[in-house]
Amino acid sequence: MGTHDNGGASFGSCCESMAEIIQGGDDEEFEPLITISETGVLYMTVGLVELDGDQPGMMDHAIFYCPFCGTNIQTPEEVAAKSGGES
Repeated sequence: MGTHDNGGASFGSCCESMAEIIQGGDDEEFEPLITISETGVLYMTVGLVELDGDQPGMMDHAIFYCPFCGTNIQTPEEVAAKSGGES
């Protein structure tokens, strides 16, 4: 996964807990609940939704504050700009 630029700071630079989550583990079978999109937006999985297939889909929401230390890590405006206007 790695870290991405966040207005001069990298996701995971706010605290050790977030850094560990962003770096990911060695378990290839585990689906991370906090991810960085291809556009550089940090998301957290907040639920599951039923799809037409056999497996449920994951519902993600942008994270604006670190869930571990409370640091503001991205703004709604930054998320909208990176995701093409979607918030």
